[in-house]
Amino acid sequence: MDKTLEEKLKDVENHFEELDRFYSLRENVVVQGKKIRYAFYHKNGNFVLGISQETYEKYKDEIEQAKTRGLEKKHKRELKESWIVKALTDNIVAQVAEDWETGIVYYRLTAQIPKDIWSKISRYFQYYKESSWVDSEFESPDYYLSSLEKSVLGLEDKPTGWLTTNDKEVSEILKEEAKKVATQEHLEAVKEIERRRQEISEEQKRNEQKRKEREALLQEILKEFENAEYPKSQGQIKLEGEVIENPFVPRTIFGTGEWFVIDKDWIWYVRNNGMDGDDWSRNNVYTGGAGAIGVRIKYEEEIAEKIRKLKD
Repeated sequence: MDKTLEEKLKDVENHFEELDRFYSLRENVVVQGKKIRYAFYHKNGNFVLGISQETYEKYKDEIEQAKTRGLEKKHKRELKESWIVKALTDNIVAQVAEDWETGIVYYRLTAQIPKDIWSKISRYFQYYKESSWVDSEFESPDYYLSSLEKSVLGLEDKPTGWLTTNDKEVSEILKEEAKKVATQEHLEAVKEIERRRQEISEEQKRNEQKRKEREALLQEILKEFENAEYPKSQGQIKLEGEVIENPFVPRTIFGTGEWFVIDKDWIWYVRNNGMDGDDWSRNNVYTGGAGAIGVRIKYEEEIAEKIRKLKD
């Protein structure tokens, strides 16, 4: 299915946005005998997108607007990914490994920094090769692994390059250096990141409060079933009605989970009991598998409404 003009312009915008990261650009070239105004190449050298001179002349304004949008996004991305902004937002180092036996944690820089700045922190770093993680007392590197490899990394995934165990010192030095050279654009990018972090933090707090309220509501509901009736039947009972799952213990294909069933006469609380090792003889509710254990109380609108709130 052919793309619309809007979709094609979005592709152009995206490719300009990802210049230098994923793509390179050549202008006014010939590809397979055709004049190309903008030619995008993947980092591996493959030609990935071209805007012919003919198309460019026809939609010049739209293409240039897409280019402008893409380059503006590229600039904002590069600001956020710069060592200055990362240092000012406490994101200049990242953990790459931890030795569970010694508690030593290894970090690496998350952005390239200028040589003059590197000279101020280089003393905190050590260069690691794959052989750095081998215990030198043993001749065969495959026979004995360091505690770091055994606990985290395995044979094929060992961190290499410049690593540090002094993350706090490195972060503090780079933050002070970043303050000296930060432009207004850098500071605006920092404000945007901090604003977004605050939004995420507030959203997490709201979600945590909702979770606590839902947990408290569930406990109220379960108290209503403390003396619930456990009906026995020659065969398993097929329940019909409104089904509402316990949001904290959802049903699984492994025979676990809990849910409520509301019908006009009863409210059921059902616990799946179909795992290997469970006592299936206690199952009185049909599930299509081994069955579940169900207890019931007389229908009450207030309790039914509380259960329905678990879905919110």
